[in-house]
Amino acid sequence: MMGEMRTLRDQVLAHAEARRKTGERIDHIAEILGINADTLRYWGAKSLPKSVKKPGYLRRIRVVDDQRVTPAGRLTLCGPGGTRLEGLTRDQGLDLWRRLS
Repeated sequence: MMGEMRTLRDQVLAHAEARRKTGERIDHIAEILGINADTLRYWGAKSLPKSVKKPGYLRRIRVVDDQRVTPAGRLTLCGPGGTRLEGLTRDQGLDLWRRLS
């Protein structure tokens, strides 16, 4: 029984991650799946490597050059849950990075 539950949880997490990559919010995904959003967040946090769970650690990200979205000389920052900050100047991006670090 436990193995079946783990398999189901893994399938739910894979489905949720695929939808999050398209920008959907975790609350909406949970509603569609018929489960509590906090449960989905908890399952997702448990599946992360320990180094990502600890505050102060950086996680490797993939930088995509997408000139179709951002005018020349401007930055677009993409965060968790589909958060996007578009049209930042270099200085604004650096200032934001410093404040969040």
